[in-house]
Amino acid sequence: WRLMTDQEYLCEFHLEGKELPVTIKRVTQGVLKNPTGKDVRKPVLHLDGLPEGLPTKFAVGATICNTISEARTTDHLKWPGLKIILYPAIDRKIGGGEGPCIRVKIAKEQPK
Repeated sequence: WRLMTDQEYLCEFHLEGKELPVTIKRVTQGVLKNPTGKDVRKPVLHLDGLPEGLPTKFAVGATICNTISEARTTDHLKWPGLKIILYPAIDRKIGGGEGPCIRVKIAKEQPK
């Protein structure tokens, strides 16, 4: 049912339990609402290679930025063109509890 709702950003349920190879097209800054309703700034990856109908924007946090930075550079302007693989995972929440999330790994084959 969640696939039938309007979504601006990619969510874990869009993966339907599978890995999804994509390419970073560009990185921008987005403003999202946190659970308490406060505006927070997040890096937003704009992705190529997603199946038709899925959101192409993916708001990310420090864990994903660190994964990409270790593979490429901390300069987000050099991330476009990087091939990554999105996969569903479980996030351990601060203060206890768990929830579904998307993690990334770096694809072995990269453009020259």
